[in-house]
Amino acid sequence: GSETLSCNTDNNYGVCDTTGLTDPIPCSDGTKLEGGVCDSCLAGTKCYLGMQSNIITNIEANCDAGFYCESNTTRLGEPCPSSTYSSSENAQSDLTCEACTEGSFCVGLGQTLITGACEEGYWCSGGNESPRPEEESDGSSTIGDACKPGEECNTISPTLCAKGSYQS
Repeated sequence: GSETLSCNTDNNYGVCDTTGLTDPIPCSDGTKLEGGVCDSCLAGTKCYLGMQSNIITNIEANCDAGFYCESNTTRLGEPCPSSTYSSSENAQSDLTCEACTEGSFCVGLGQTLITGACEEGYWCSGGNESPRPEEESDGSSTIGDACKPGEECNTISPTLCAKGSYQS
């Protein structure tokens, strides 16, 4: 004899919206089982089918730092782009991905921290991907470069040498 189970109380992963089922129809990644129906995963979280204690279930988890999760996000979410970082969990959009700060650089996708400081002899005005930028641009202006002869540089910006001084 087989046992008849109730779809609404005996499973954590799918719906029974048709006849003749031997198992529930799993909710797709990016959705969660809510009140007997597969519903959209909320922004800031990720939803997917997985195992917990050897039982198939819908897993709803916080979006990881370095990523953002819009509604219906599956396993990972979208990584913050290179030159940005985010230490925020549960991020709902790319607005939480902050440009790397002045004098520093951020390389790679999904960064949670600034990668490091720009090297001496180079300047980085923010949003940089390299510690030694060579005419690095954000698409509209130069945001980092090597210091040129006749310029004094801190790690943030170049300035022309003052009258009575020079830089070779």
